[in-house]
Amino acid sequence: HISSISLGGSMSFLIRVFIGLLCFSSYSQADICLRTPQVVAELEHITGKNCQDIGPLDLSWIQSLSFDGKSIAFLKIGDFDWLTSLENLDLDDNQLTSLPEEIFQELKQLRRIDIRFNPLTSLPEKLFQRLKLLQVVDISWGRGQLTALPEGLFQGLTSLQGIWLQENKLTALPEGIFQGLISLEVIDLSSNKLTSLPEKIFQGQMDQIMAEDLSDRSADKIADPMYEQFMLRRGG
Repeated sequence: HISSISLGGSMSFLIRVFIGLLCFSSYSQADICLRTPQVVAELEHITGKNCQDIGPLDLSWIQSLSFDGKSIAFLKIGDFDWLTSLENLDLDDNQLTSLPEEIFQELKQLRRIDIRFNPLTSLPEKLFQRLKLLQVVDISWGRGQLTALPEGLFQGLTSLQGIWLQENKLTALPEGIFQGLISLEVIDLSSNKLTSLPEKIFQGQMDQIMAEDLSDRSADKIADPMYEQFMLRRGG
């Protein structure tokens, strides 16, 4: 009698677990259809499946995604979930004014991200926090909306080699914004509204060969110590 009760309890537990897994599977697959429409369309195109039939395995092999000129005005948290092999993400030439802080958190294999030609007004400080393999970030040609960057934007990105920030309206940069970027080789800050730079802003890259492009308007007004460092590294 005790044995039969125990067995019945176990079977009931297994049934609940099985039903739970079915519900989770159905929800997860349906979740693809709830992503930003342009993201759904591209995932359907790449996988050759309807959104309701796309699962984690279908997305896990994708290495590159391009949304160039897709008129995307916003992105949702979860839009890039399950893209565990993604290395290149192109969001060039859209209508993005902001990005959710957690939008890229699952893209741990990402090497390159292109957000050029978007009217971004600000960027979350932890936007790239988990992207330890990231090598190239292009946030250039911001259509005149981006005036400042948070100090921790690139924090911990020790694989980062190139940062493109030209053609924005940056008026100042935090002193520690490039600190710890031990692989950094290229920074393009041309055609911004920079009138000065912190003296130690590139201190962490003094032993590296770098190219920093500054607009004539900015370079003319750089503090003397900073300008000398700029010239030495530029010629190095």
